Amino acid sequence: PYAVKVDRTNQIITIFSASSAGVYNVIEKQFICSTGTSKNKTPEGVFTLPDTTRKEWRYFKTYNTYVRYAVHIEGNYFFHSLLYSRPHLSTMSRTSYRKLGTPASHGCIRMLDEDVKWMAENCAAGTKVFIMDCQKNSELNKSLRPPKK
Repeated sequence: PYAVKVDRTNQIITIFSASSAGVYNVIEKQFICSTGTSKNKTPEGVFTLPDTTRKEWRYFKTYNTYVRYAVHIEGNYFFHSLLYSRPHLSTMSRTSYRKLGTPASHGCIRMLDEDVKWMAENCAAGTKVFIMDCQKNSELNKSLRPPKK
């Protein structure tokens, strides 16, 4: 029932529902995120979420890190939580938290745990994902950033 827009410029994910059949123009939710850095860009384009297993913890061997609620986009690209050194909440990377709202990943899209959990539970296989650059909106980015820790 949703379409997802990832705004790489402002580091914002917008979840849309449809006002009529096939017209996704009602903003349901907006989340702050961290997309890939200039060296490791998050790919631009239109994607369809595949039917892949979603579980609470996933280990990324290449980066020796754990994430929560990984939602596969394509290839090695996922929506996922902040980073953890072990599959335990107390091991969250403070750096990944502080960098939310700025490009900081190797191409995946990092989100707050509760935001990506919502996405994992509500954006089923077949959901369209639009990843793009948009017009700069510093106020929107600032309004969605979590409190400093």
